[in-house]
Amino acid sequence: MSQQLYTGYMHTILDAPNPEEADSVEALVFNFEDLAHWSNDDLDHAAEWHNIPARKIQTADGIKLEGHFQSIASIDSLSENDPRHWVPLTTIGLTDGRFPIDTNRFPIIEVTY
Repeated sequence: MSQQLYTGYMHTILDAPNPEEADSVEALVFNFEDLAHWSNDDLDHAAEWHNIPARKIQTADGIKLEGHFQSIASIDSLSENDPRHWVPLTTIGLTDGRFPIDTNRFPIIEVTY
């Protein structure tokens, strides 16, 4: 985990973890190469994601999710507490030995984006 760096805005609000401490704890790390295999599908009962044409782009720095939200006429009037349109990045249908994640062993998630 010591190779993980905080860049951009994260670097201004949070110090990078002490490498010795970070390496001493058990962790699962998913990097951008892993995320490149994750899906842009979501559960069928949550239909709103179907309305957003989306794509996943691998860049030199990571994975970029891009959604075309311009066609959603009411998007400016949605409540921020009730989001209805999103671009998914999921592990649905993915076979990976790290799943399912045991939340008793790994109770904390850190997402850097």
